[in-house]
Amino acid sequence: MKFKLRRELLGIILAFSTAGMFATRADANAYQEIHQQQAQQANQVQEVLASEFITTEDSKQLEQELLTFDQAKDKKNRRTLRNLHQSGQESLKTAQENLLLEEAKVANKEYKQLVKALDKLETKSQESFVLADDQQFVADLSDEIAELKDSSVVEPIRLTARQIKQLSQSLADNQVDMMTLVEQLKETNRSSETLAKKKYITANEVKELTADRKENAKYFEQANDLGLLQKRQKTSDQLVTAIEKRQVASEKDFKAHQELAEKISKLTSNLLEKGDLTKEEKETLTASNQKISDALTLVAYQPGDLQKHTTDLTEHYETYAAKSEERIEKTRQEAEAKRIAGEKAEAKRQADARIAEQAAAEEAARNNAAPPAATQSGDWYQAPAGYRYLKVDSGLTYGQVKIPGNFSLISDAEAGNYRPGRGNGWAKQ
Repeated sequence: MKFKLRRELLGIILAFSTAGMFATRADANAYQEIHQQQAQQANQVQEVLASEFITTEDSKQLEQELLTFDQAKDKKNRRTLRNLHQSGQESLKTAQENLLLEEAKVANKEYKQLVKALDKLETKSQESFVLADDQQFVADLSDEIAELKDSSVVEPIRLTARQIKQLSQSLADNQVDMMTLVEQLKETNRSSETLAKKKYITANEVKELTADRKENAKYFEQANDLGLLQKRQKTSDQLVTAIEKRQVASEKDFKAHQELAEKISKLTSNLLEKGDLTKEEKETLTASNQKISDALTLVAYQPGDLQKHTTDLTEHYETYAAKSEERIEKTRQEAEAKRIAGEKAEAKRQADARIAEQAAAEEAARNNAAPPAATQSGDWYQAPAGYRYLKVDSGLTYGQVKIPGNFSLISDAEAGNYRPGRGNGWAKQ
């Protein structure tokens, strides 16, 4: 009904604009001026009527004023029309003043609602996992709202109310995003703990995972930076994923090469202990074997190290083991030759000893046997064959003597230890 009435009023306004054409030529200008003024006033009335703050009483009064003028425009004289226009002008002014008063009342009411909404938002902003930026926005809005306390215009209040609504929604959405990320961090920590207990995880990897979980836990109770939390989640997830991949690769490496690695390491240790190796060979084998040991105990281990170090050590072992065998065999042969030579020398020594012993025995037998009798030729006595006379005090030997009792009879062998004497009146050769 109100819409229909306003449409009729628009028709009246248009009629005001053209009504002057029907006036007499003499009054045309005067009537035209009144109608133009009324048309302008009607537009102002229309704006007031469109306001949400118009009272029912003012609305009826203004509409009636317009209708009255419209009905009188072709029937009344200029004075009457001018009075009607003036009356409408006064009603318009009153309505405009009432609009301001009514808007001020509404502004005051909505401001109070705005303050309540702000209080609620401020309380919400103090919860965990609210962005620092959102908290700052709330603080900024609080300052803006304080400036609106005495506002008699609703638009800035309503604009701020819309901002509060939008901020409330974005704050809640961001908080949900933060809490979701925190839950993801917790899940990542659980995966990290499980991973750290698996085989083939190095001490450094356990240390990395532990430090990462500790860093994640800092955000479990409170966080206010979405970007930082996203970065933390990405970093943590990348670390766990990378170590998981290394663990799988390490497990594959160990299952394929651990048995051979342990075997070749044991053989190498035995070769180092018992083999015939040069200093350089020992150093090479020791270093290579240490790498195997480190890999087996996951010291500074990377996936594939066990295969690589096992291959390297196997090559070194086979090469140096062969050289060691050659040296050991050569040493054995030399020892065998030395043993045989020693046995031959010992056999010769024993044979020589037996011969010497036999000769000594024969010599002793001769010495112990009674020497044969001397042969006498005139005054001279000839020593028996194989014997000589020894003059003990001079150490001289003779073949013939006159008085045998002054001499000792010794064998030719013993005589070799003395000097033959010159002949004299008592002894001669």
